[in-house]
Amino acid sequence: MNLKVFFDNARDTVFGGRMSQSQVDGCLKIIEYRDTHWPKMVDAELAYLLATAEWETGHSLHPVEEGYPLSGDALRVYQRKLRYWPWYGRGLVQITWERNYKAFGIEKAEDALKWDVALRCLFEGCIKGMFTSKKLSDYITSKRQDYVNARRVVNGLDKADHIAKNARAFHAALIKAASAAVVSKPMQQLAQPKPAAAPAVPSMWGRIAEALDKIGAQPPATAPAPVRKPSPPPVATPSPDILAVALRIEERQIAMLELLKSLSAEMSALKGQMEQVKVHVASLRAEKDAEITAALDKLTPDAQAQLDAIKADMASVAQLAAEAASA
Repeated sequence: MNLKVFFDNARDTVFGGRMSQSQVDGCLKIIEYRDTHWPKMVDAELAYLLATAEWETGHSLHPVEEGYPLSGDALRVYQRKLRYWPWYGRGLVQITWERNYKAFGIEKAEDALKWDVALRCLFEGCIKGMFTSKKLSDYITSKRQDYVNARRVVNGLDKADHIAKNARAFHAALIKAASAAVVSKPMQQLAQPKPAAAPAVPSMWGRIAEALDKIGAQPPATAPAPVRKPSPPPVATPSPDILAVALRIEERQIAMLELLKSLSAEMSALKGQMEQVKVHVASLRAEKDAEITAALDKLTPDAQAQLDAIKADMASVAQLAAEAASA
């Protein structure tokens, strides 16, 4: 994945053209967690988790307490009025009530603010349906994305349209980043803006030339260009994203082979059934032929004579027709 392309697109479509360092770091941690813990998760699902975390954390994309962006005494006053105090919302998805903290194996409520715990709750809660019994896969797959109703995985349909809009934007950014050439730089360097270049310090030759130029003694001198060693060619390293894609392709090929085997078995069974039908039809035809022969054998001599006369008349008619056609 080309993270520069991802952030260039997400910055404009989701964050209004500007991202804080907290938002950059949060996106990186969620993407890294998917790659290391849930590599089979499709980008459409990852996009919805990014959009969910963006909303649930008050757009900060780092684990927060319920009531953010309030702080200090104002935040505590707000939280003490909540009916589930002190088990108020915390994390990348706001977990509330003691029983829900226990369901995630969290004994101390403050632990939900730790990055490793918050990421685990975000992914496992949505994938396994631990928030509302609705699972992420109920609404989002590689072929179907119902981003609006996917809000039921975490809550009701509050802010479902807002989250769905950001999920579509994140998904588009992930698709563009996956199709772009991978830049072999660390994630942090790709995500952060480049620092402004410091002004160059004049060399000794430059200062002498500047002084002579001011007094008109001679034109500015040019400092000898430093000899630079050619940089070694970059070493190509396989991208984890390319490996993950290759694994997914291999899994799909295995699934297709299994499907072809199943279809081949069904075709063989149908072929056997067709052979049985042919045998049955042949048997019925033989029985009917036998019945017709027996019926003809039982004809009386008069009936047989009448039948022979009819056959003779038909032959005469056929002969007359042939003669008329040749005349």
